[in-house]
Amino acid sequence: MRFPGAVDAEDARRERAAALHARIEPLDARLSRLSEEWRLLTEGGARPEARAQVLTSQAALQEEIAALYEELTAAEPGLADEHRGSAERARSNAASDREYAELLAAKAQAGTEAVPGERGTARRRRRRRGGVAVSRSRQAALLARWSPASPSS
Repeated sequence: MRFPGAVDAEDARRERAAALHARIEPLDARLSRLSEEWRLLTEGGARPEARAQVLTSQAALQEEIAALYEELTAAEPGLADEHRGSAERARSNAASDREYAELLAAKAQAGTEAVPGERGTARRRRRRRGGVAVSRSRQAALLARWSPASPSS
């Protein structure tokens, strides 16, 4: 026998979980776009400040996603371990992105030219693996946006 209202409580929890998943989905899509922008900026040799700004945005987005996964642990108790793991991964990624953004900001302040293993290595790896290059127009648009001569900086 079920308690009165148990069905309503389960329905409410399911609705809450569905709403949380619906909030995570566009954030994941935005994170993918930022990741692509980061890749293009890095391969194109954009200013460190531009790359740091993208990394900082990614970190903030990952923190938001982590918080939603934490909320999902209560909304979907059967999947709590998976959601907790996703939250931990998102927080770890956010911390890494913030740390690298700080390094890039320091690089920009110091005016140094290279961070070890940065420019060119991803391109060489992609060629070795047979990866597909991004359209030149997309790369040019991002570089124009973030180039040192850009009026938006």
